[in-house]
This record gives sequence, C-alpha cells and structure tokens, in this order.
Amino acid sequence: MKYYLYVLLSGFIAFSCSDKKNDHEDLSAKEIKKQAKETVDKTSEFIKKEANDFKNSFNEKLDDVDKEIEDLKKSVSDKDGNINRDLQKRIDELEVKRKSLKEKLEETGGEAQKDWKAFKKETNEALEDLEKEIEELKK
Repeated sequence: MKYYLYVLLSGFIAFSCSDKKNDHEDLSAKEIKKQAKETVDKTSEFIKKEANDFKNSFNEKLDDVDKEIEDLKKSVSDKDGNINRDLQKRIDELEVKRKSLKEKLEETGGEAQKDWKAFKKETNEALEDLEKEIEELKK
C-alpha cells in the first residue's frame, strides 16, 4: 500500500509543480485537495478490491485443499480397518497448516495489509507448500 501512496504522491507533486501553462494552473487549493482526496479514495478502493479478489481466490484454493485432505483421510485405513498411523499424523499436520492459512487470511478482513505484496507472496508460498505435501502423500 505504501507503494501506491508513493506513486500517488509523486504524481501529485509532479502535477502541481509543472511549469506548463494549462487549465490546471487556475485550480484553487480547495480543488487540488479535492482531486488529491479523490485519487487517494480511488487507490484505496482498488487495493480493497484486489484484496477481496485475492481472498476469494485463495478461499477457493483452500476448498480444493480440503477435498484433497478428505480424499487422503479415506486412504488412511486399509481393507481390514488397520490405520496407517504415520499417514494419519501427516494428515493431521496438513490440517493444522491449512487452518493456520485460513486464519491468516481471515485476519486481513478483506482489508489490504501494510505490505500487501509480501502478504500475498507469503500466503501463496505457504499454500504451494501445503499442496506439495498433499501430492507427496498421494504417492
């Protein structure tokens, strides 16, 4: 989010310091503040939309992970009902990781984090790791 604000402020400064004669030279301080506020609001709306889109997409992926875990649970027992304890333990660990990811996502509350790019990268990497572990258990 800081990145977007820096870009916004840089553009605003460049716009207000321009030596070119144009229609914008006659803007009053009030009008400039209004335009700046509108720009900040639009940037904020964009970031919130991006956060909500990411959250929705991530929730869909977590739903897929849930299905994969459920499939793995079905394979824990053999025909005779004997439980593979090692596999069960790994499935339990997967469920803990999945729950942690869901909680982290919910902490955002649909709002953008201060360091949004880092948050997205971190959560996507954690999800990829979880998916890899699931694939390993399927083998």
